[in-house]
Amino acid sequence: MPLLRIPLIFIAFLMCLTAYSQDIDFHITDHFLQGKTFIKIKQDFYDPYVWALTDHNGVYRINVVTKAVDDLTADFAAFGNLKFIDIAGRSKDTVFHSIQKRRC
Repeated sequence: MPLLRIPLIFIAFLMCLTAYSQDIDFHITDHFLQGKTFIKIKQDFYDPYVWALTDHNGVYRINVVTKAVDDLTADFAAFGNLKFIDIAGRSKDTVFHSIQKRRC
């Protein structure tokens, strides 16, 4: 039994690593937002929405099931003086942005 313990711990460790890896596999099956330069693309584990951040603070929500693309750039126009550098979505209606701090 002690000889079997080390391989079992190693296998359990590998399973944990794969369980917490990033959940987006990029298989190009459809083309969205052609002509845009992507900064970040994020998806939560249990959310069917992919959040995309493009140049000039473009924010898009893509439903991977229905292939619907929602342009939410106008909703974030009030933050036009800030530069978004990261995006993370938690659900259909919740998104988080990181901004680049300006030096004085």
